[in-house]
Amino acid sequence: DAEQREYAEIIHRSGDALLLIINDILDYAKIESGKLELEEAPFRLDLIIAETFELFTAKSKQFNLELAASIDSNLPSQVVGDGSKLRQILINLVGNAVKFTPQGSILITVKLLRERERSIDIEFSVQDTGVGIPENKQPLLFRPFSQVDTSLTRQYSGTGLGLAICKNLVELMGGSIRVESVVDVGSVFRFTVTLRLEADRHSELAHPFYSGNETAAARESMEPASVLVADDNEINQKLTLRLLDKMGIDAD
Repeated sequence: DAEQREYAEIIHRSGDALLLIINDILDYAKIESGKLELEEAPFRLDLIIAETFELFTAKSKQFNLELAASIDSNLPSQVVGDGSKLRQILINLVGNAVKFTPQGSILITVKLLRERERSIDIEFSVQDTGVGIPENKQPLLFRPFSQVDTSLTRQYSGTGLGLAICKNLVELMGGSIRVESVVDVGSVFRFTVTLRLEADRHSELAHPFYSGNETAAARESMEPASVLVADDNEINQKLTLRLLDKMGIDAD
């Protein structure tokens, strides 16, 4: 009934908030102890952005926000590096943009800065039309446990670790991060990373434009997949199977 549903929603929101805090603290602890290592594997830039946008589709529709991306056509669609940590950086930045943008749009731009024989430097920017950040508060953004305004912690939730983690991950990937912001106009977070090229650099070019609405077009074009889930936790097994089933993937 309505009362039970309200309690369930409170439990759900509280669980999400607690999980966010735990994940941030664990990530930062790994960084501080020097135990965080980069993986090296091929990944597609457009899929990293698609997966990032997919997480925020519901919230963006709720606030009528437009999510879009523009990818430099000179970039290869597939590069070599740590795609999961790149996704984590984008999730943190897009998550902040969604949180602090009551209306308008969020745009991810990806462009080629420099190409070498075996590697490339790429610049990502996440631009929003949100509340903006006062100039005198901007130096605090990338410090751990810092908030531009302590009241924002209660209003929007968060640990103050997200941007500090982004800075550390970006630096691990050979880059840097900065912000440009105007109050009541919006913010742009820019960061660079260095990624390796595959042997055949020009085998495939990235799509020049991607919109978050294309994620489901993409899924339908995938070949049917059969997956074996290996997990020793029964709850994780059931949840993973349910999510894969919703994606149309046959799993055992």
